[in-house]
Amino acid sequence: YRGRKFLFPLLDQGPNNQYLQFRVAIAKARALNRTLVLPLWLPHNPKFLHLHPGAPPEPSRDRATALLSFPFASTFDASHLAKFVRTIDLPAFRTLSDGRLDLCLSVGSSHDDDSGFRDYLRLSALSCSRFATVDKPDEGRERAAAAHARSFGYHSYDRDVGLRDRVFSPLRWSGAVLSAA
Repeated sequence: YRGRKFLFPLLDQGPNNQYLQFRVAIAKARALNRTLVLPLWLPHNPKFLHLHPGAPPEPSRDRATALLSFPFASTFDASHLAKFVRTIDLPAFRTLSDGRLDLCLSVGSSHDDDSGFRDYLRLSALSCSRFATVDKPDEGRERAAAAHARSFGYHSYDRDVGLRDRVFSPLRWSGAVLSAA
């Protein structure tokens, strides 16, 4: 892994949003020639219910749910994904990076500090040295922001990228999901 640069997907909300964000991260890792860190998955996250009309103004999260996460392989086939983009599993990345991301970049959201990803980073056993935001997807600005970071976290809801057919082909359901279906 010497000389490689890494992209760690910063995921939030429920499973469908996490899968969309992950597909965007696959495309971004390929575009930036980065090794994709295989993330963990969270159960549906009720802390964002406050964003809906009529909901309480403060986020809340069930304490038991906040402690749950699922390994990447519980959902997708990592060996199939590795045919499309270089990958590294989360434990190996933690060892290699001393559990630290140089930059966490959030595109098109208000997450400009660790508050939006505090639980996710904690469950991933990672920390982030610096947070930055970009108002909307902009390849040049994103590339410039990440240029000097060996490892960076990336968060985006770019549905234009995440819903393209070619971004689905690297993902194959894991054996556990297929056997339960």
